[in-house]
Amino acid sequence: MFWGQWMAANLTSGIPVVVIFLFFQRLMIGGLAHGAVKG
Repeated sequence: MFWGQWMAANLTSGIPVVVIFLFFQRLMIGGLAHGAVKG
């Protein structure tokens, strides 16, 4: 089995997903907080 290559591929393909998730999570939290304070 090519566990090293398999893990490297999963890690490489998973990092952008995590970065995008964290970015949108901050936008969502900021938007919700702004709406709650404004409204």
